[in-house]
Amino acid sequence: MEEFRRFVAYDYGRLPELTKRHLSWYEDNRERDTAIVSLILGSGLRVNEVATLTLTDIDWDSKRVLVDRKGEKMQSVPFSIRSKLDLEEYMRIRNSRYQPLASETALFLTKGGKPMTKNAMQKMVNKYSHAYGKPLSVHKLRHTFGTQLYKTKKDLRLVQDILGHSDPKTTTLYTHIGNDEQNNAVDEMDSFE
Repeated sequence: MEEFRRFVAYDYGRLPELTKRHLSWYEDNRERDTAIVSLILGSGLRVNEVATLTLTDIDWDSKRVLVDRKGEKMQSVPFSIRSKLDLEEYMRIRNSRYQPLASETALFLTKGGKPMTKNAMQKMVNKYSHAYGKPLSVHKLRHTFGTQLYKTKKDLRLVQDILGHSDPKTTTLYTHIGNDEQNNAVDEMDSFE
């Protein structure tokens, strides 16, 4: 999924079919959109969790974000170094480009300096995924994070905790094993003869 993040960050703006208006919109929102995609891919946050983030929810030193999980429970969730870099790039331009009121604490903003909604984030990801040529949704990005985390750590409880699942059965969706992994595992059995 790093390829999709890179597409949002750099390649979308190079598409020859973009109109001047679409290119201008992309250039105005590139850092924000990259930060949103990167944060979901680097933390597994739900879209509503990202949409409700405030400036004070980010702990830059520990690379953690405080989110309001389902069931009205607050949880500190880690995010990746790549996400931190993309968030920092967005924060450098946030106030000058989006010009929020001094009282606006929402992390992600629209052109008018207002909080970006969950629906706007979903539409944004859908727009990029359509141009990317793969049907991706915000939930698919979250699922990708969960799957990659499980493949890396093989720790279902860790995945459950980071994704904020209350039911372990939900987390087992991220443990699916592909055909290649199955074939390799069976082939390795030949070495036990």
